Amino acid sequence: EPADYATAITEFASAQAEVASENLAAFAEIARKVQTETVDLMLEVGRELGAEAQAAMKKTADEVAGAAKKASAPAG
Repeated sequence: EPADYATAITEFASAQAEVASENLAAFAEIARKVQTETVDLMLEVGRELGAEAQAAMKKTADEVAGAAKKASAPAG
C-alpha cells in the first residue's frame, strides 16, 4: 500500500535524523575533549619553556657577573 510505504519512509527519515543528532553530539563531545587536552598541553609546554628560559638567563647573568668580577680584579 502506498500509505504503508509513506509511513515507512517517514519512520526511516525520523530514525536517521535521530541517529545523525546523536552522532553530532558524540562528535562535539570528542572535539571538546581534544580541545581541552590541547590547551592543557600548550599551557604545560609554556610553563616548561618559561622555566628553561629563566634558568638559561640566570646562568648567563651569573657567567657575565663572574667575568665582570674577574675583569675588574687587580692583576696580581
